[in-house]
Amino acid sequence: MTGSAPPQPLSPTRGFLLGAGAAVVGLLPWIMAGWQPSWPTYPNKPDLFVHTFLPFSPDLLALMLGVVVLPGAIVGVALRPRTAAIPGRVDAAATAGLVLVIAGAALQSVAVTAPRLRPETSGLLDVAVGLTAVAVALAISVLVSRVLARRTVPAATVAAAAGAAAAGYWLESVLRIPWGWGLQLPDEVIVTLALITQIIPAILLGAALAWCGWTPRRRIWAWTVALLIFWVGQAVLDAATYWFVTARSMGSSSPAQYAGVALDGLVWSLPYAVAAVLVGIVGRLVLPRLQRYREKDATAPTA
Repeated sequence: MTGSAPPQPLSPTRGFLLGAGAAVVGLLPWIMAGWQPSWPTYPNKPDLFVHTFLPFSPDLLALMLGVVVLPGAIVGVALRPRTAAIPGRVDAAATAGLVLVIAGAALQSVAVTAPRLRPETSGLLDVAVGLTAVAVALAISVLVSRVLARRTVPAATVAAAAGAAAAGYWLESVLRIPWGWGLQLPDEVIVTLALITQIIPAILLGAALAWCGWTPRRRIWAWTVALLIFWVGQAVLDAATYWFVTARSMGSSSPAQYAGVALDGLVWSLPYAVAAVLVGIVGRLVLPRLQRYREKDATAPTA
């Protein structure tokens, strides 16, 4: 048997299409929902974001992160095996495709939303927060893409943690598509799907940790930072979403309530962080054996 052929080099045009395609994948849940809010407890402006390519609302802050950051992780993972064979301009073209689609979606959303804004409503604040969230998420997405594509394994593992968390939020937005279609799923199905949206990101992070390994020992820092991003980062984001939602209402919550939301998030997501560690440990112990088996199989004489 012979080894697998090296990946074919990409042209800048294909790199651009890769970035643009990944961005479309990120937007897919919102597109499938009919470009309208699919959040079942959406606040008192359901018509403000109808037919926009992106939902500018603090209520959807976490989902926005998944929509924008996941494409960067997709691009980085797709480019990494080809790093040695591709010039820097392919990276730049992929980034340009990603940024162009997301920025275009943001501009379309502003153009559609602006005529619907009223001075007496909080819609303007929603759009401002949404634009800021998109800009920050897009910067993170580009960073994740570049680090996953070309940086060291420990650094790429940390970037993969951001991608895994974004994948969870993206899957959560997929879970909300039935509401956009006017469907009502049984509670048991909803609970099962919600559990899947948490398990899959933990498995993705665990796979990245297994790939990173713990030798030399300094790679432990990558495990630590990746787990903090995955575990603490999600709790902080949930608290930030809660703050944006309550801060614009007359009955604003106290800082203690925000801290309580963050602590609840830490407790709730802890089992999934532990699961990621277990997947990483088991995967790291199994991977060398699988590699030795594949090498042995590759060198075995054929009839």
